[in-house]
Amino acid sequence: MPSESFLKTLFDEINEAFVVFDDNGHIKLLNPAFTKLTGYTKEEMNENGGFLKGGMLGASFYEELWGELREKGHWRGELWDEDKGGGIFPKTLAVTRVDKELYAGIFFDLSKVLESEDQLRHLAYYDSLTGLPNRTLFRERLNQSILYASRNTSTLGIIMLDLDNFKYINDTLGHTAGDELLKKAASRLHSCIRKSDTAARLSGDEFGFIITNLNSPDHINKVANNIISCLSNPFRVHDTDIIVTASLGVTLYPEDGDSSESLMRKTDSAVYHAKSEGRNNFQFFSKHMSERSKERLEVESGLRKALMENEFILYYQPKIDIKTGSMASAEVLVRWENPDLGIVSPGRFIPVAEETGLIVGIGDWVLKTACEQSIIWQEQGFEPIKVSVNASARQFMDRKFYWHIHNTLTETGLPPELLEIEVTESTLAQNIDLTIETLRLISDLGVTIALDDFGTGYSSLSYLKRMPIETLKIDREFVKNIPGDSENEAIAEAVMAMGKSLQMRVVAEGVETAEQLRFLMERGCSEVQGYFFSKPLPISHFTELLRYGRDFSCMIQP
Repeated sequence: MPSESFLKTLFDEINEAFVVFDDNGHIKLLNPAFTKLTGYTKEEMNENGGFLKGGMLGASFYEELWGELREKGHWRGELWDEDKGGGIFPKTLAVTRVDKELYAGIFFDLSKVLESEDQLRHLAYYDSLTGLPNRTLFRERLNQSILYASRNTSTLGIIMLDLDNFKYINDTLGHTAGDELLKKAASRLHSCIRKSDTAARLSGDEFGFIITNLNSPDHINKVANNIISCLSNPFRVHDTDIIVTASLGVTLYPEDGDSSESLMRKTDSAVYHAKSEGRNNFQFFSKHMSERSKERLEVESGLRKALMENEFILYYQPKIDIKTGSMASAEVLVRWENPDLGIVSPGRFIPVAEETGLIVGIGDWVLKTACEQSIIWQEQGFEPIKVSVNASARQFMDRKFYWHIHNTLTETGLPPELLEIEVTESTLAQNIDLTIETLRLISDLGVTIALDDFGTGYSSLSYLKRMPIETLKIDREFVKNIPGDSENEAIAEAVMAMGKSLQMRVVAEGVETAEQLRFLMERGCSEVQGYFFSKPLPISHFTELLRYGRDFSCMIQP
């Protein structure tokens, strides 16, 4: 049993306000936290009528509260109150009857909690770089605008915009300059529409606009032209004048669709059409768009069907440990086996999947299927094989991605050390803080991280050191012409030296010749993959490779 002195110390030191009062609200006891929060002493409270006997919420509220308290013996809720100095604060209050005519109440100030909730909401609904609404809030507002337009039989315009050649600008001037350009572009774009309309940053260099209450068919044309005009003056970034143009797609509600998903999809297709028409223009969604735009829609439609009807298959390409000549792991590659088109090239469907967000569902399927297959091979008696699964930017930026990995490992039973997640530099650059947080969570599971296409993106070494990355992958473009291409040789050597200094493994992709292999071996590359050893193989062929050909040492010459 706690001593009396302990209970007194607890009563005096707790941060929550504690009060004991009778059936008339007359206070019998209160702690220092009560006075600190409200400014009132016990005597002052009783002089003012007591506890819960009046306040800013009105007499009827407190009468109802007391009625419930006397009937049930307890009450809990949130309410606004006023302190002695006239300050208004929210509080959460819990009251319980402790004796026939005595009640005990405890409450605390909710201000900091509500402030944190506002901050979290801002993080969830607003883009951290530009301060504009993000894709989530844009879709919510679009749904609300559609509902309003439907009720009032009004017309709604949706515009989506991609900055032309932004990747080139980012690659040339660097990620910091690219961010500065996006912020300045966002500020201009926000200023060139009405306050009643919405401008949002949807992803990367993609922006969206909701134009409500269109006055005339010509109104949306003027808005689109105004947006293009807003971007026409050069941007001053890092002492450099940058000229930026944009490709815009436009759709109208209700003419082009009756849901946010349909309208955004069609607007995105119109952007694609604007790019094909030479950029720096806007195009309305039309049934008579170019064949290329139609094909993109067909691919998108086919992908949605493919997800439902399980038309995807996995291929595996071995990665070889140069020192031992054994298979170190296998990269998992997805292929689309369409009943009408046959095997569809990833180059044809992956970009569409990325743009539409379907890549998330495809990527989740790949991860789970690869983990399940790894377990199947073990059950068939093969030595465990690590599988490397590529994570798309859309997946990685989803805060649920970590939990999907966690749940997949739990459901399949695959040991975490047998899974590697490959992410690209451009993916990491989109949101550094979220990236580091997600990478650390994944790494804490025991899953390894590989940085794919290294040298083609925007990674900063200062960020790279903070990330739990274990493997750097040299992009095949830097391997293709070595030895012989002095620039590619220098880049490949620099990556291998960097990997060694950071104590990371280095994997070279696209190895097709013995000369390339020898060059990489001599400079300390850890692993290689490519057609010299094996092309990507379907599951049945890879199973045979596991059975008879895991040792590639005969192909590695000293």
